[in-house]
Amino acid sequence: MSRAGLSATVADRLHFFRAAEREEAARLLATAADRLGERVSPAERDRLLLLAVQVSSGYLGTLAATLGEWAHDPEPGLARLADVRPFDYLNWRPPLRLDFPQPLGGMIDACETKCVTHCCGLDAYDVTAANLIGWAESKGAIGLQHCVAALTQLEAELSAVTNHPGPVVGHDMLLDHEWPTAADCLAYFDDWRTEASRALAEVGGQAVLRPEWLTADVRGLVAGVVAARDFSRLPVLADALEDTGCDSRPVLDHLRAGGRHGWFCWVTDLLAGG
Repeated sequence: MSRAGLSATVADRLHFFRAAEREEAARLLATAADRLGERVSPAERDRLLLLAVQVSSGYLGTLAATLGEWAHDPEPGLARLADVRPFDYLNWRPPLRLDFPQPLGGMIDACETKCVTHCCGLDAYDVTAANLIGWAESKGAIGLQHCVAALTQLEAELSAVTNHPGPVVGHDMLLDHEWPTAADCLAYFDDWRTEASRALAEVGGQAVLRPEWLTADVRGLVAGVVAARDFSRLPVLADALEDTGCDSRPVLDHLRAGGRHGWFCWVTDLLAGG
């Protein structure tokens, strides 16, 4: 099989992957084919197809094992393929796939008001506090609990995104989109943070925010944490809030829980907005 024939076969086999992933697989195969020469045997073709699927799927452990096996293969062509190092040749990084567990998934789904067939990507979402408030109120007495849990999960998701060196992709059924970089993904979620903070203030009321808690000391601490993204100071902020008379368990417990932040904290967003 020629390299052109191999490319056509790969394009047909990988049609169900995202365009960026197909492109990475094709580049890897081009590098491999150059090492093998003009002709590619059926056995080499099958191994290359397997490698392409593993690259496109992000199965890095399997990919490494496959290359390790090829290094000891008695067929010369396959042994040469063991020298194809996708990370060296392509500077390839696997995409980070966002999970959106419940109740975060339900909160996101509540904003998918413009399309319900998961075909419009980000255009299907109307990210407003009103939609988020409606979702929380639909939960009745546990609406505040769900709202706090969803925002805590969003903190963890975006914490993983913060230092990711490659693209970020949403869930197949929620925010089905690929952001080229972590910065693009985080910028998109800025609106979610703002609107979710407004919704939380409305749903939680004085259980999460009271004007008398926002003293000059508290505002100064919040500003410092946000500016430096120094979330190690959150327990100090909890102490300062308690000194003002704050008795909000959701707020104080969150600040002292030591969760995964990295990019934002819903409590500092709430206090900064207050």
